[in-house]
Amino acid sequence: MNNGNADTAADVMKGRGTENSDDASNNNCKNSRSDDKNNGNAEASVSGKKRSRSSLESSSNKEDEDNAKATKEHVLEFKWETYNEDDDNEGYEDDNCNNILMFDDEIRGDSLGISRAVCENTEGENHEYSLTICLVDGKSEDRRILAEINVDFWTEGINLMEFNQKSQDLADFCRSLWSASGRNISHYSDMDIELGRSRHSGVEIKELVEEATDKVFSDDIIYIRTAKLTQGSTANESLELLNRLFAKVGVFVIAHRTDLEKLGLHSIVDESSLFNFIGDGWFAIETCREF
Repeated sequence: MNNGNADTAADVMKGRGTENSDDASNNNCKNSRSDDKNNGNAEASVSGKKRSRSSLESSSNKEDEDNAKATKEHVLEFKWETYNEDDDNEGYEDDNCNNILMFDDEIRGDSLGISRAVCENTEGENHEYSLTICLVDGKSEDRRILAEINVDFWTEGINLMEFNQKSQDLADFCRSLWSASGRNISHYSDMDIELGRSRHSGVEIKELVEEATDKVFSDDIIYIRTAKLTQGSTANESLELLNRLFAKVGVFVIAHRTDLEKLGLHSIVDESSLFNFIGDGWFAIETCREF
């Protein structure tokens, strides 16, 4: 009987030992899970911080990109020269010359004629104002010129005599324009018109262009003297330059095929009715918006 009781007590103690072992194991598992959870929370916290930092960096990068994009927004730049009336510097044009510029956002209304580009410019002998108009990639000091045209600008009322006096190229254009308008070429005398002795000397260029094209044009005129694209630029930049110009001011452009080719537009001019042919290789343009 005593041996039985001893065995029973041993079994009980053994069971308790097993229970204690199981409890310890369970506690270890709980502690392990707790540690895992804490570690997981810590990792999640770190990961969250990383994501938060990454989001901030991404936001910052986007702002930098947006700022860079805004800085590189294309605008029109108008440049011109004025000369000081200083007898002491006579013969030294570089010393007398002032280079001035403005951007298109300075133009109020739709008239280039009342902008600084004209009001602060020097009027030529034939009432023209010489300008360089550029498409640039922003207003910063390191801005890049994408496309450029050197032009003569006239306000309304410019006539055959003044065009003939300005240059031989424009005299050739006027003869072509006279024929294209349907007028009798036998009544046209270059010399008499240029000297103001012809009754046709005062005929306005705009009037003849409208007769030649059967379209209505703006009063102010730009004649492209020279044109060029910067290396890497394409016809897209040339069209953007012209379209920005037409959208900003009321003006129409007279150009020759050779200058349009320098702007990369040689294939487009043959396809578009917006480029109005006048005689041999001359065009009158008031919009390019279909491109």
